[in-house]
Amino acid sequence: MSNNIKFVIFMILVLGLFLPTGCEKTDNNLGTIQGSMIVSENCINENCPIADYSDIYASRRLAIYSGEENNLITYVRISDDGTYQVTLPQGDYILDLINDHFDISYDLPKNVKVEANKVKNIDVSIAIDRNDQP
Repeated sequence: MSNNIKFVIFMILVLGLFLPTGCEKTDNNLGTIQGSMIVSENCINENCPIADYSDIYASRRLAIYSGEENNLITYVRISDDGTYQVTLPQGDYILDLINDHFDISYDLPKNVKVEANKVKNIDVSIAIDRNDQP
């Protein structure tokens, strides 16, 4: 082989290292679901109403399921100020409340379409029964 052909093959191989393959992971297809948890109380005892819901938020979680197969994707914790945020690949999902406390939410479950590079705001209202909690 001539030196010119060897050089051309060498350059093709070297340049191939820097060309995109389409297989690398990018964040271009990610979107965000965020919102607030709004709490209302059903309360008839002296413990109500409470001014600080941080314990309520800390003990609640949201679940994200895949929209097509209904498989659990992840849990989402509620922050002390009642907000949440999760970043997911674009697609169809179901947002639901993990109901360990028998709370009522008429907002959930909710079908959510996550779009690339977009933020979807979804506030979630729950009604809690404070009569059986300290």
